[in-house]
Amino acid sequence: MIPLNLRHRFSDLVIWVKLMMLILLILAEPAMAWESGDPWDTTTYDDAKTFGADVQTKLGSTDAIKERISNPMTSDGSSMRTLDDQTSFASQVSAPSTNVFLHVLVHPSATGDITSLHVQQDTDFDGQYDYAYSVPSTVSGICANGFISATPGTWHNPRFYLWESNANGEVTSMQVPSMMSLAGCYCINSSCGSNLVWNNLNVVLRDIGGGMVSAIQGKIPFTITDIHVQGPEIQYYGQASRQIGNTGGIPVSGVPDPEQYFHGGTGTLPGEQEVIDQAADPDSFYTRFSVLQNNVGNQYNTQTCTIAKQAFLTPQTEIIGYNVSFYVGYDENGTTKECFWATASQECRDVWGFETGWLPCQSLNLSHLGEIVHAITTAGPCIPYTDPVSGQSGCFSPPGTINITSYQFVQKNSSGQTPGCYGSGTDPTHEFWSVRAYVVSDVNTYQQVVQGNLIIGIRDVPQLAQTGSCAGMTGCSKLEEEICDQNNSGCIFSHLNYHSTGLTPISSCYTETSPHTGQLWTFCANGNRITYQSPQNSGVLETGSDVWWNIHRIYTCESNNAFDFSDARQRAEHIQDSLNTGSGTLSYQDLNPLNGSTTNYAGTLPPTDNSSQCESSCQVKIPIQDTQASVSGTTDDYRTTTSSYELVIRKCENNICPTGQGEILLQNCGCTNYFNAAASTLQVMEDASKDIICSQH
Repeated sequence: MIPLNLRHRFSDLVIWVKLMMLILLILAEPAMAWESGDPWDTTTYDDAKTFGADVQTKLGSTDAIKERISNPMTSDGSSMRTLDDQTSFASQVSAPSTNVFLHVLVHPSATGDITSLHVQQDTDFDGQYDYAYSVPSTVSGICANGFISATPGTWHNPRFYLWESNANGEVTSMQVPSMMSLAGCYCINSSCGSNLVWNNLNVVLRDIGGGMVSAIQGKIPFTITDIHVQGPEIQYYGQASRQIGNTGGIPVSGVPDPEQYFHGGTGTLPGEQEVIDQAADPDSFYTRFSVLQNNVGNQYNTQTCTIAKQAFLTPQTEIIGYNVSFYVGYDENGTTKECFWATASQECRDVWGFETGWLPCQSLNLSHLGEIVHAITTAGPCIPYTDPVSGQSGCFSPPGTINITSYQFVQKNSSGQTPGCYGSGTDPTHEFWSVRAYVVSDVNTYQQVVQGNLIIGIRDVPQLAQTGSCAGMTGCSKLEEEICDQNNSGCIFSHLNYHSTGLTPISSCYTETSPHTGQLWTFCANGNRITYQSPQNSGVLETGSDVWWNIHRIYTCESNNAFDFSDARQRAEHIQDSLNTGSGTLSYQDLNPLNGSTTNYAGTLPPTDNSSQCESSCQVKIPIQDTQASVSGTTDDYRTTTSSYELVIRKCENNICPTGQGEILLQNCGCTNYFNAAASTLQVMEDASKDIICSQH
């Protein structure tokens, strides 16, 4: 409250700062400097002057700031308004809150599994816990949105759970059929390492709590204001944003019982515990400064790298078979009893045998199916077709020999007509066949498209692409490593603060439906390999180490390049020495440090307008009764009277200092500055608080 009018005292400093900013701008972009004689823009100057006067009128006093900004932001009794007063809107930022709205406590067992996980919630943000929940299953793995339960100490019989919340925001766990519903999972029990939970309590608790909070936020709106991890428990602080406007009962900030830190003069602030908590948090200032301290004295730079892998499906088309129609027949009443085939136009063709019987004759035609297909498809020029994927046209010529691997009847019955070949016109032993004859063995892996006599197969070819690399980091130290799923979410820190966390993601899988074949593909990365699987196909795309979908790393690398600002310093010093702002102009001389040449620049400046830069105030001495009590007694025990005075700074009204009876005016209204007095008083109090008693044993 003391420095009511510091702005006008700092006017010279502000001008100097603006001047240095201008110099830096000139250094960065010399081409933007004024040419000699360029006038300043009077229109812009007048507009800015008008706008500044308007802002000064609307926000130029503490009462105005309170009315237009402070009150609208802290209560629902008034609204924020634009400077032209044409538009008003709600802007309250305060809401009912609670010290802790979510409290999670875990207990890791000797097997590394979390055998006890308890949750307490303040669902209505009134400062009282009103809901409790204990997870009924052992927690063997942590996920971004749930957890995995297995036989303690092993990864056998896994069961999968999602965090969910009801309409009241009460969190529970729900079992789901597979891991495909989970994301960002990693193992914590002894099958994956020792003491993983205790060594990574901060990470584990934040992942558990973060999943719960996400589930709750899906049902009720609120804002998280703080997170506190202490030992095996995590506490979430927040505000109920749905209750904005109802400010009744908002607790003050800080702890409710600060007297605990005094405790009769023997209490202490929880500094040691705070250091432990901060050290466990890789994002805390304590950790960051600790890392920085390790690098002091060396020139280091931070380098980041990313390795991203993406599985994709490439469509492949080929001729996989032939679609043909023809007659087969047997002259069972003739003397020679021929077994034959004929074209769909009833042209008699090859005889495969004699006196075979009707059923063996059918088998005989199937054994010669390749020859029949060849005769039908090579009867004319090449067969035209359109590629179903690319849309390009082509013309296919069948090979000299067609080897049929399998076939499928589309039609196999008597047509009511007979080609009458070789005297079989009166015999019923004939059929009309429509056959799909395939030349590939894995027919079911293709999506089939029939075009005339051709069967075109479309199938997916899974492939893997990689972008980014962490090569070239020789001589660097790995500061952080984060492993993420295919969506760059569900991330797990495997390396923090130059040390391995021991946490490894569980296999990350996702499914994709092929737009070309409609088949469902599943791709998985488990650190050692990336695999694919479809209803008819499976395989491996890559093997090795650190085979994940996304890896983000931060390295610190020693640098041999010292920063050299000597040229910039020479330019800045030369500009400052040559700068002249007199007579409504600004002129300076720029220096080229490379060749010593100089360039003159100048421009006109707008006139300086003097305006009030402060809120008028005065200083008053008022009488008070000082009856303070302490462990040493009361003021009356040490003074002859309890009458005393205190100094008060008041805002002037119409340039008149408001004073009451018995009050003494010390400094009349004006742009006053009490900074030196305040600083001196604080220094005296600091010196007085120090022990000045010396003793010698």
